[in-house]
Amino acid sequence: MRTRAFFLLAFLLVAGLAGAVAAPPERNTSLSERMEWLVANPEHPAVAEVFSNVLEDARSMADLDAIRRRVLPSLVEPEVRFNSTRVLAAVYRTARQFTIAADLYRQAYELSCDASLGTDLDSLFAHAQILLELGDLSRADTEARAVLTQTTDYSLKRRAYTLVARIAYEGGNSARALEMLDTLVSLANSGETASDLVEVETLLLTRQILTVSGPPAATDRIDDLLLRLFPHSVAAGIVNAESRQMTLPGLPSVLLLAEAADSETAPAVRRDQPRLSAVQVGSFSDADNADHLTADLQRLGLPARTEAISREGSTLHQVVVDISSGTTEDAARIFSTLRENGFDGFLVY
Repeated sequence: MRTRAFFLLAFLLVAGLAGAVAAPPERNTSLSERMEWLVANPEHPAVAEVFSNVLEDARSMADLDAIRRRVLPSLVEPEVRFNSTRVLAAVYRTARQFTIAADLYRQAYELSCDASLGTDLDSLFAHAQILLELGDLSRADTEARAVLTQTTDYSLKRRAYTLVARIAYEGGNSARALEMLDTLVSLANSGETASDLVEVETLLLTRQILTVSGPPAATDRIDDLLLRLFPHSVAAGIVNAESRQMTLPGLPSVLLLAEAADSETAPAVRRDQPRLSAVQVGSFSDADNADHLTADLQRLGLPARTEAISREGSTLHQVVVDISSGTTEDAARIFSTLRENGFDGFLVY
């Protein structure tokens, strides 16, 4: 009897402990309840998924601030906290909250160093970009050069080199910036695979400087390179559409790599393929914030617009990029442009 009672007691104790681990909340649970669950269950296997859903459902800066101040510090698993910090940084950057975004990108970089996740130089590069946007040229230059010397990714190395040149230009040293850029542009004359050796923003920045201080022939040479090396890019489309008059958008919108739409060669939508409507990039209670983001995306050449949605007695201003063809191919091009410029979004059918 005593043995049977002991085993029964042990079983009830184990069952009680198992029941003490709270199940992850349903998606329709209120945002505040899901945040409280994350704080109370930081080691639960579903933390990453619940955090992602919470971030996606945030509808105001107050929601984002609550996630940043209360939820993010409670995450204990290094990789989950690192990934969550990076994603949250991108959201704040999209919302044009550059000071907070810079701090989060720096945190993500430091987390990657401390947790042996592989040094995240992409976050350090994003941090340097935002420092430039904020006017801190000295720190931006230091960090861009750190990326330049540490990375083994040649694409990132070229982008960091271009950022250093841009910082020199913004600091009033156009001659030094052109000298640096000419080193990269010279690679564009190395053959048909030169598009793998030069970044499109290198050509754009070079063109911007030459438009102000260089001879017309030099500007035309850069236009020719854009058209030859990146014929399907938004950048080349702007050159053609505006008779070779183009401007470089401000950070974080610096990389114009999306494929330009071509109605004559656009693939037909397959019958078995769902027709996609748009990519939603942001949702704001403040119309001005939505308008600022829409303007940023339009400078990338994306067909962005703002639409007002009434929900539960309040109005949200959603920023969407239309997918005119409705195909997954065009959606992929839009996502490529968004993510290369520090933005993100989700599909709308």
